Amino acid sequence: MEKNTTWAAEKWTQMVNLRNSMELPIDVEKIAHDLGAQVAYSNFKDAVGKGIANELKVDAIDISGMIEKKGNSYIITINKDHPKTRQRFTIAHELGHFILHKDKIDSSEGGLVDNILFRAGSTSVARDHIGAQTTPRMEAQANQMAADILMPFSKILEVSKRGGGKKSIEEMAQEFKVSTLAMAIRLDRREDAFIDYYDGWVADLQRTEKE
Repeated sequence: MEKNTTWAAEKWTQMVNLRNSMELPIDVEKIAHDLGAQVAYSNFKDAVGKGIANELKVDAIDISGMIEKKGNSYIITINKDHPKTRQRFTIAHELGHFILHKDKIDSSEGGLVDNILFRAGSTSVARDHIGAQTTPRMEAQANQMAADILMPFSKILEVSKRGGGKKSIEEMAQEFKVSTLAMAIRLDRREDAFIDYYDGWVADLQRTEKE
């Protein structure tokens, strides 16, 4: 597991450097590509998608996206029928799994699948169509990573100052191309919250290595 800790730290640093060099809105697909993950779109109505939907007991429209390893490649597949803001957040969310939970992806033949209910906070375990699973904590980590990718505090501060501190949440969301809810949640976090989050997932990885 030490290798996974090193991977996470290296990929996090690479992502931050890429993100900080970009203008808004953050080009999350370019970040995915540069980190080594391909992005594809599907309505999840093919045979594979139907298998996933049946296993999760949801409709295809409820599948937000997934990340899987095929050969030496990592593929992020996004629901093409979802709104653009949700697609962007889902790509960033799957990148969170790619950075933090690569070992889980590598050990699953079917990858990691996220559905709307789980992403919204369901306490059930997210499973793919052959049984791989993530925990609520892993999903929370991926969500926080997604927010860090799409809505870095440094750029939130820049936009806020440019607007004289009077931009609405809706205006901020439009500039970052995220949902109003995602921006509202982001603005409610303390500016030092990421330090706790970063220390937390490193501690999780290190604890797992000892088990």
